[in-house]
Amino acid sequence: MALQKGEVYRCPDENCGCEITVTKGAPPACKGQEQPRCCCGVIISRKWMSKSLPVAASNDFSLTVLKSKRWKAIQRWNYVFAALVALHAFLYIAVEKRIIPFIFIFGAFSIWTLIIQAIGFQKRRQSRMEAQTITGSE
Repeated sequence: MALQKGEVYRCPDENCGCEITVTKGAPPACKGQEQPRCCCGVIISRKWMSKSLPVAASNDFSLTVLKSKRWKAIQRWNYVFAALVALHAFLYIAVEKRIIPFIFIFGAFSIWTLIIQAIGFQKRRQSRMEAQTITGSE
């Protein structure tokens, strides 16, 4: 990963929190793949990573950097953004007077997404209730 001039990197360790600004970037030919590390030994990431949209935080690297609670809080905003995207698309379709099949296709995908999310939510809720029952009976 070649560092670029102006990039700001932040240590994800809350006790450290140091920041590094790149003042001279690597040449384009540089093919280095090493992640930069903080003086405390933790791999540091670009500052925007911790402030990015929830969509960009859906990977193992982000989970490692943001830690569990912070990652989950950001991840929950995905539902709000998904609803806004769907609303935007439906309004765009209405304003542009798109053809009927397009409306049905988009509607079908939206409903399918809601069904899959509801199934996942129900399974998660059921497993939590089972875990509470097991813990409570011991």
